[in-house]
Formats: sequence, C-alpha cells, structure tokens
Amino acid sequence: GAVLKEAAEALAAVAVAVSPVMPRASQEMWQRLGGEELSADHDLFRRDPEKARLERRKRELNELREVLRCEEIKLNLALRDLEVLKRIEDELMDKGREESSEISKRTVAYKIKDLRDKQRSLESRITIYNNRQPVLREQITSLETLVEAGSGGLPNETQIEQASFEASQKLEELNALLQKVE
Repeated sequence: GAVLKEAAEALAAVAVAVSPVMPRASQEMWQRLGGEELSADHDLFRRDPEKARLERRKRELNELREVLRCEEIKLNLALRDLEVLKRIEDELMDKGREESSEISKRTVAYKIKDLRDKQRSLESRITIYNNRQPVLREQITSLETLVEAGSGGLPNETQIEQASFEASQKLEELNALLQKVE
C-alpha cells in the first residue's frame, strides 16, 4: 500500500513537472491518477511537513514492531535450539559412560565439547536478544507517543488541568471515605 502510494505521488509529481512542455500527456496522466483539472499554478511539491513527519514516524513504528516480532521469534528459536543441544549432550554423556574403549570415549568427549561451544554461542545470542527487546520496546513506546501527539491524541494544557482538578476532587472524596472507614 505505502509503496504504491509513493509511486502514485511520484507519477503525479512527474505529471506536474512535465505539464509546461507536455500539457496533454501530463493532463491525461494526472486524470488517470485520480486528479481533476491540472492547473498551471498547481503546487504538488508543497507538502505539509508535520503530516510527512507523522507518516514517517508511523512507518518507523511499523518497522520497529516488525523488528521486535522477529527478535521474539529468534529468541524462541534459540531457546528451543538450546534445549535440543542440552538434550543431545545428556544423551552423549550417557553414551560416554556406557562406552568401554578409550577411543570411543574420546570421540564422545569431542562431540560434547563441540556441543558446549554451540551452547555458549547460543547463550550469547539469547543474552543479546533479551537485551535488545527492552530497547526496542522503549523505542516503540516513544514512537507511539510521538505518533499519538502528532495525531492530536494527546490532551492540551486545558484538558490536563481539567483532568488534574477532577483527580484532586476524586482524591478528596476517597480520603473522606477512608476517614469514615477508619
């Protein structure tokens, strides 16, 4: 959706840009893109910077949510893989105890060492995934706040004062009830 919208905007910009030298072609392009009459004083390039910033933040927010989702999947897969490696290690330990020849025991020991190296690597990745997720969540929360503020979703000063006044009244009522209970 976003890619098509940007492509349509780019084509509309082309239509406006070539209108002085190709008026019929640009008018046809403009109409196919859903526009009406392409006037000579049309300023397609004037964009609302706040709206553009809000749209960019929304895209960033969606991208960060997707990154977080992928990080959660990676973490779950790494945890699952770690459990599998531990189970294999336990099986190899049992096999090593049952082996009678020294060569077989050494072979099992090398396999266990290799498994433990893989486990340490996975544990490091798990630590990184666990450390990255709170940072991503904080970024998402910050962007959500910015998007909400840009969408007019945050209260203005008067609304905050009104809410504060109402909260103060509610606290007084609750304190009065508490005194009655005591």
